[in-house]
Amino acid sequence: CGTAQNGTCGTVSCGTCTGGASCNQAGQCVSTTTQVGYYGFESGLQGWTAAGANSERDIKRSKVLDSGANGGNYSYHIQDNTSTSYTQQNFNLAGANQVIIEFWGYFNDFELLEGDCIELKIDGVKAKSWGRNSTFCDGVIQSQNTWLYFTETLSSSQYNFDSSVKVRFEGHADSPGDDFWFDGLKITKTG
Repeated sequence: CGTAQNGTCGTVSCGTCTGGASCNQAGQCVSTTTQVGYYGFESGLQGWTAAGANSERDIKRSKVLDSGANGGNYSYHIQDNTSTSYTQQNFNLAGANQVIIEFWGYFNDFELLEGDCIELKIDGVKAKSWGRNSTFCDGVIQSQNTWLYFTETLSSSQYNFDSSVKVRFEGHADSPGDDFWFDGLKITKTG
């Protein structure tokens, strides 16, 4: 049946399926979920940009292996608020109606009275930010110096999911001692 649009699937008439959905044997539009990528950083940068002095694959702490199992030696580290306080990668998200970004994050020395945040951007547009102060950040973290799990669901009504979508993590902290690590980053799309 595939992506039949106002066609037939066997003897069943299909309606118009949108958002990357396809028509099943019953003539219903169904979405599929596809894992776009998983990044544990054990085997290298895995396509992520190491922007410079404030952005690196780091051996200081790790949450998971490339397989997703607990353990490992590496994660990705971002600190400070400079032109090198980011990492990014382009993804083919064409046909998605939703994109889910899940990861483990570890915050160190993000001060309550300052605007220390880590931002998730999609094609240069802020999707979400996390820190300790709700005046500056969308999501407020409740604890530091421990691994916290985050998930963010993005919709095609908010973003243009095409064949080259830039996913970026960007640091907005006031000193090089304000650190953020992420590990076990998983990106899935439905459509």
